[in-house]
Amino acid sequence: MAVTEANPNLGADIVADAKEYVLYSWSTQDAISPIAVAGAEGRYFWDYEDKRYLDFASQLVNVNIGHGHPKIIAAIKEQADKLATIGPPMASESRSRLGRLLAEVTPGDLCMSF
Repeated sequence: MAVTEANPNLGADIVADAKEYVLYSWSTQDAISPIAVAGAEGRYFWDYEDKRYLDFASQLVNVNIGHGHPKIIAAIKEQADKLATIGPPMASESRSRLGRLLAEVTPGDLCMSF
């Protein structure tokens, strides 16, 4: 597990700033009570008080790959070296390749992805 120094004051500051300056989608803003995440590895994340949580969704429900996997990090770095981002009306090698791969495993005549 990656080491992060416990710092409850920093965690409280992060939450206070988040509640004041961040708009949370699909949430009643006054009711939001975010966890200040200090780090994550594998299937766990932890807060600034060193409380560890089992992250069943790895933060993205549709992409449960865990946190900090070396192969994923290497792939992200490799892609960022080539092209970090591109606007929706453009075509890129990685997006086009992923679209083709998804079409190959999607049932029926579904062949386009968003």
